[in-house]
Amino acid sequence: MRPSPVGRWVLIGAIGLATLLAGMLFDAWADAFWRRAPASGWLWWWGRAAYWAGLGWLQIGLCLALAGAGWLLKRRQWLASALGGVWAVAVAGLGAQVLKHLVGRPRPHLNQDWWTITGPGWQSEMHSFPSGHAATSFALAVVLAQRFPRAWLLWYGGAAFIALGRVVDRSHFPLDIMAGALLGAGVGWLVAGRLRAKEKAAP
Repeated sequence: MRPSPVGRWVLIGAIGLATLLAGMLFDAWADAFWRRAPASGWLWWWGRAAYWAGLGWLQIGLCLALAGAGWLLKRRQWLASALGGVWAVAVAGLGAQVLKHLVGRPRPHLNQDWWTITGPGWQSEMHSFPSGHAATSFALAVVLAQRFPRAWLLWYGGAAFIALGRVVDRSHFPLDIMAGALLGAGVGWLVAGRLRAKEKAAP
């Protein structure tokens, strides 16, 4: 039995509230932990790798390379998937940037209280929420997992590696990457659905 429209919104709201509360608990724990034990050794390298792998322009570049390969090899699925990935990364990245500028949450390495919110601003150090790296990575992962489902663990594993790496290097709190992942997954789901609809409508 499917829930009513009101029931669905209540369920979504409950899940959102639970996610928010869990994220806040993780934020408090992570902030205290990483202040005592800053990332070093392989953790530092994880943070650096996550930063570069999660850059939206790099992800778009890889999608365009896949699109070029699909065009040369006449693989329509590669081409459509790559262009869908470009759209997903661009939209998720733009959405994350807008929210960052509006919220104004200090990044963890500034050592301010984890609940601090400063409001709209342009300083990059105040753009912790949500994580743009998590948003673009999960947007791309959802599209690729829908298009190439056998490799779903690779896509989602890569996105999780990037998102968690941003917590390790104290660029984001756990709630930041959770919000970014949800934003990206929502965008990716919409883009993947649009691709499926277009393919079904094609002659």
